[in-house]
Amino acid sequence: MKTMDPNTVQGILEQGLHAIGCPTGAAVVVTSQGIVDSATVGDMNSETPVVIGSTSKSLTGLAVTQLADQGLIDVQQPLTHYLPNAHVLPDATVHDVARHCSGLRSDSTCARTKKFRYSNRNYNLLGELVEKISGLPFMEYVQRNIIDLQHHTPVIFGHVAFLGHYFPATPLRPVCTILDSTAFWRYCHEHPGCSTLPAVLPGW
Repeated sequence: MKTMDPNTVQGILEQGLHAIGCPTGAAVVVTSQGIVDSATVGDMNSETPVVIGSTSKSLTGLAVTQLADQGLIDVQQPLTHYLPNAHVLPDATVHDVARHCSGLRSDSTCARTKKFRYSNRNYNLLGELVEKISGLPFMEYVQRNIIDLQHHTPVIFGHVAFLGHYFPATPLRPVCTILDSTAFWRYCHEHPGCSTLPAVLPGW
């Protein structure tokens, strides 16, 4: 195989996938002008449907940001101000929850300090917050305020197969999209609420 320049998108993608033992993947480079460069390895390309997993947390974060911009959520208020039964530290703010500093551990038990601890439950709670404040089911909120606004970016809500088991999409987790959704990726690039979206999706 021809050796790629490690400073190109193609070279970076090839090196990264090789390092993790992944046979195929795709990458795009996004600016405010849209997709300006791309690369593929193996059978995958930028139109291949993929499970987006925790990337969807950025959709949840954007939904919270939109409601905060409307003055409906104060991210410096404790989450329990809005969700009294939320199992987080009493002084954990909405912002803390979004930063995984709510006290929640990965097993959904609660610690005594707001040290960073990654837990999917934080974003399930933020999904519940969006539902309560907006009065809409989370997926409907996303369809009305994020996906549809971006020219029907192809995102599929449903079930994902993982190791032979099917799991329903949770409030935080639409399960499938394609990388070459230019309008959505451009929107995320231009809005801080989506700034953490990765633009490299390896295929397994």
